[in-house]
Amino acid sequence: MSETEMANLKSSAQVCDYCKSEHGSEAFSMNHVITEEHLQWYKAVTNEDDVELPLKLCDNSYSMLKSRYDNHIAKEEVNISPGKQVLLACGEVFLGYVLLVTFIILGALPIWAIESYSERSAVQEQFNTIPANYTMKWNYGASVYYTMVTMTTIGYGDMSPSTRGTSYL
Repeated sequence: MSETEMANLKSSAQVCDYCKSEHGSEAFSMNHVITEEHLQWYKAVTNEDDVELPLKLCDNSYSMLKSRYDNHIAKEEVNISPGKQVLLACGEVFLGYVLLVTFIILGALPIWAIESYSERSAVQEQFNTIPANYTMKWNYGASVYYTMVTMTTIGYGDMSPSTRGTSYL
């Protein structure tokens, strides 16, 4: 390299405020300047509190600092301790269980109402009255059982609705 080229290189050299090294103008092609709006993430990565703005960073320093912030520091800000993660997971499972039980109990009500009325009507037509020793097939417990088997998609096949209304439900 000739002395003229060296002189031109020195005159176009700039100092990166992070790595404190001189670089040619090609190292500052993206013109990264840390201003007040970027200061928070810069301080989080570098642990520097006393910073004079604006900071001029070479492309390599900026890429490295930004990558470190995006991959580590930003994720740590939203990280939750393992104990809290377990509690949250347990809470989600418990909530899912409560919702499932609620839907089963509430879902059994219309099935019980429709099927027990239909069964009562069929027995009254057959016997003109409901015999004292007759056990209703569609009591509320059977409706809960049917709803649970249906909602969990087990479908044993031991019970099926006898009315169209319940079949559609």
